[in-house]
Amino acid sequence: MANSVGALLLPAPAIDRTTDDSVADPMLDILAAYFTAVVRHYFGDAWTSVAPNEPVIRTVSKHDPEETDFSEKQLPLLCVWREADVTPSKLGDLVGESQSQVRILWVPPPATQDKKHKRHSFFNAFDKAIRFAVQNGRDPSWVYPADVADPAPTGQALKVTTAAEYSGSAVYALAGISWWTLQNVNRVPVQVPTEQARLTYPAYLATLLVAETTDSDPVAFGGVPTEFEVALTSGGDDPITRFEAEVPPDEP
Repeated sequence: MANSVGALLLPAPAIDRTTDDSVADPMLDILAAYFTAVVRHYFGDAWTSVAPNEPVIRTVSKHDPEETDFSEKQLPLLCVWREADVTPSKLGDLVGESQSQVRILWVPPPATQDKKHKRHSFFNAFDKAIRFAVQNGRDPSWVYPADVADPAPTGQALKVTTAAEYSGSAVYALAGISWWTLQNVNRVPVQVPTEQARLTYPAYLATLLVAETTDSDPVAFGGVPTEFEVALTSGGDDPITRFEAEVPPDEP
């Protein structure tokens, strides 16, 4: 057993700097991949019909675009980041729960007034896609790489299909989430400061409240793991089962 908060093991492991993995926040990696797949799947074709040769998502980031470098070349941009923490609560000995706000922001590229008019209703597509994804907690459009079945052995035509390949990977388990709820979906302005002026881009923002469980390893605090074997007895002169508890003996 190890100390963990949601999907993060403590002490936090180092990451591969050649990847875009988040430092010390694996939940963001899972949620960014999940919502990227959902947005592309559920309104990618509709977007292409009014924005030919332009992807619905060109860039994915895991930070607030108003707080970091920003370029119009990144648009359309999908951002997923952790915004704020709520006071944690205690569920039991060495077990707690913390709640965080997670933001999902989609920023389309600048457009002429005529194109803006045509694309204005995409807010509804974003709203419904995010609601659907949160409600189900999984979607066939996104399968975590480790959930894909191995190819069939050479000479065999049968290929096993995993449950994740059929209905999508379970986001809760992979992201270390106990529960989540969609708080709101809004149109918002994204303001980015530059050397000349502050630029404003219209965007769509969804806010989630996400709960993560904290599990502490008792060994880390000087405790000793104990194993119990428990069984119920039927009673009477010839019980079918019996109760037994086994505690490791003291060291000599």
